[in-house]
Amino acid sequence: MHWTPTLVIADAQGTAHHSIIGFTPPEELLAQLEFAQAKTSFNKGDYQASLTGLNGVVEKYPKSVIAPEALYWSAVSEYKLKHSPEALMNGWKRLMKEYPDSDWTKKLKFFLEGEQ
Repeated sequence: MHWTPTLVIADAQGTAHHSIIGFTPPEELLAQLEFAQAKTSFNKGDYQASLTGLNGVVEKYPKSVIAPEALYWSAVSEYKLKHSPEALMNGWKRLMKEYPDSDWTKKLKFFLEGEQ
């Protein structure tokens, strides 16, 4: 990058788990960093830590741009942890209700419309 800051969150092995491009205000940066930590846990198969972290992002930073994605992955984490399709659907329905215009809602809307 020539002028735009880019922050890549990687683990000790160098695997990138999240990136933040452009200036990010402090409150949003905190949300993004907490999301990155939870997503790293998800990618490593620690679904309990992922679920706890992602739910924390949604609760602490509900107006953050990362909150809809955190809610999406929270539902997936709960599904992976409990093998519960109902938990997955409930999480995704919550995403559609709380963040109807988000890109993450648009990604799953076609799937859930058949469930309603």
